[in-house]
Amino acid sequence: MGTERGGGAESDRELGALVAAQLARMLADLGGTSFSRDAIMTDESLRNRDLVQFGLGSLDWIRLAVRVGEETGLELPEKAFVDAEFRTVAGWTTALAELKGEENHA
Repeated sequence: MGTERGGGAESDRELGALVAAQLARMLADLGGTSFSRDAIMTDESLRNRDLVQFGLGSLDWIRLAVRVGEETGLELPEKAFVDAEFRTVAGWTTALAELKGEENHA
């Protein structure tokens, strides 16, 4: 299945793909510049781009977080919204993996 932190690299990739897919869906729904899940997953600059730079505002982040939460059963921590370094696909993936790891050890 994987190693300690959140189930390992495979689990982290799955979480990243989930966040990327939900972001791609939201961008398409909003009608702006959109990227596919695969494009986001394979492009490091897209994975590390602040959600603001995708044209999303705070209400969009919340909607995106709700979608991700419905899929994972996890609630993103505050830093995922207020800290630009974590307000990215990569940041959300890391936060979710950490939460998943905590959940597995509880």
